[in-house]
Amino acid sequence: MKLGRRWESLTLLIFWVTTFVAAQPVKVVSPEENLLNSRFNQAQRLEREGHLTQAAEIYQALVDARPANYLYYSNYVNLLFRQKNLPELERVITRFIQLNPNHENAAINLGKLYYVRGDSAAAFQEWQKAIEKFNHNISFYRALFNEMVGLKLYDEAEHLIAQARAHYKQPDLLTMELANLQIARGKYNSAARELLLYARANPRYYNMIAGQILRFPTDSTLFIQIDSLLRAELSLLPDQAALHRLRADFLFKNGRYNTALEEIFQVEALTGNRGDQALAMAKNLVQIRRYELAQDFYTKILAKKELQGVAPQALLGLAEAFEKTVLEQTTAEPLHYFYSGNLFFNTDFVQQINQEQSSLQKAFAIYDSLVANQPNSVYSARALYRLADLRFRVVRDFDGALNLLRQAQNITRDRQLNLNCALRIGEVQIARGDPDAAIKYYQTEIARWEGTPGEKDLRVHLALAQFLAQEFDSLDVELKNLIPLLGPKHALFNDVVGFDGFFRANYSETDATGKKAFGEFAKAELLLRQNKLSEAEKVYAFILQNYPQTPIISAARFRLTQILLQFDRYSEAEATAEPFFASENENADQVAFMLAEVADRRDANYQTAAYYYELILEKYPNSFLIDSVRKRLRELQHLSDVKKEI
Repeated sequence: MKLGRRWESLTLLIFWVTTFVAAQPVKVVSPEENLLNSRFNQAQRLEREGHLTQAAEIYQALVDARPANYLYYSNYVNLLFRQKNLPELERVITRFIQLNPNHENAAINLGKLYYVRGDSAAAFQEWQKAIEKFNHNISFYRALFNEMVGLKLYDEAEHLIAQARAHYKQPDLLTMELANLQIARGKYNSAARELLLYARANPRYYNMIAGQILRFPTDSTLFIQIDSLLRAELSLLPDQAALHRLRADFLFKNGRYNTALEEIFQVEALTGNRGDQALAMAKNLVQIRRYELAQDFYTKILAKKELQGVAPQALLGLAEAFEKTVLEQTTAEPLHYFYSGNLFFNTDFVQQINQEQSSLQKAFAIYDSLVANQPNSVYSARALYRLADLRFRVVRDFDGALNLLRQAQNITRDRQLNLNCALRIGEVQIARGDPDAAIKYYQTEIARWEGTPGEKDLRVHLALAQFLAQEFDSLDVELKNLIPLLGPKHALFNDVVGFDGFFRANYSETDATGKKAFGEFAKAELLLRQNKLSEAEKVYAFILQNYPQTPIISAARFRLTQILLQFDRYSEAEATAEPFFASENENADQVAFMLAEVADRRDANYQTAAYYYELILEKYPNSFLIDSVRKRLRELQHLSDVKKEI
């Protein structure tokens, strides 16, 4: 019964649709119109391809056939202006105006013809007549303004808008048009004034005009001018939250951080004290590595009673600022230079850090406090993860880190945090020297995350564990599947592609001896992941001594140089690295840069640093490091000049 009724409904619907379509009038296009349209398309194609003379011939025929057709006319006139064919322009424009006396663009074209001909007085006289003829129509002002800008008549274009504003007694007329012109001319103060006028009349567009102003150059004089405009505007609109936000962002961009915070507190007061905007500004300070200022910001947020609703988030941010104050030091870390930033060669442990450092202890204390006072919350889960990360990277308490990660997993509903915990658990197992356990763990998690974005991250980490466990056949299969699975937009795609090339060159494409040497290299890499640097040093040295003709020798030499630098055995590191510079080697410039930066930024040995920087300039002029090298050499020269003056 139901099926029958549905069929009846469907039949009735088809009947009504058919009847409706049949009732619609069908536009009949004559063969002549079809031919003209075809010729017009041909002319446009010829013009795009640069065949201007042929295109002009077709346009001329079309315009003569349909002299009142604006589409044909406008394309032909634009081309004639490009060709500077003034006699033909006069013929076509004059005839079109006779047929369409009230067409605004044709009137503008006539004035433009006079201007291009060299008679600017006649041009402006014609345009003024047209303004009056079209009764000061705003659309005409706008079109004429754009034409003047196209002719680079910038002052005249500004005067035109002033004339329109005077006529309508409306000071914010055509503000966006004038603002864009002023930006193009580099008159940013005037542009800001116009943008603020526009926002005052259209408050919903504050975000748009803020985006424009925040793109202006950073300049002390310009800052004073624009901030003065913003303060004047706020005196008129003290309760406009978006305007306070604009000034806060402008102050922040120009490094006036404390005043920016005062403004953002005004925004919070006007928008219900949600606290999100104050937190965002404090986080921005962390992102630009102004950690002490960030600590001050978070502390001020915590001190405000009306912002207590975001106290847990502020505490997390404060702890992060304390943590990064310690962890992101400028001292060069030798172990970071080999395939820098690549997951497969990362060394996660933080070296040369005093665990008793006060900022680090403050971070631990805040995280512990959140875990105790906000149990089973999103905040305690994040705090547990951060504590686990510090336990792992700084304290190297692997059991403690695993326990904290599992606690975080048990209480969080945040899928990304859950995934981060899973990825880190496998890394901790590797750091304990058990990549086989990491493989099993990742395989279990992959099944749990199958079909989600998390599966891709887990598979990359599985490949890492297979490498360190020397499961090279499984690794080969995994890498072949990973690259198409990830796709070039994935954050780890470049890491996988880089490691895949490394694996193919140093294992897949080598003989039995090369494969054996690669196994030794993987053994040393596992020791490095465990922070067993002395044991890893012996294995890398063993490879250099026993497998000198294998492809992996270069990577082993690089790693051994790094470990020697880590142990402050600089002379031995130089001797180990010497073969890089004696022959062609793809890693030579990076090794030289590592030696230079460690001498420069860690040891303050500027003479040695300069030697290796200059070596890169002389021997590796095509290196991607050249710009960084030149910049640092200039800085070293400046330091030297200052010392001489002292």
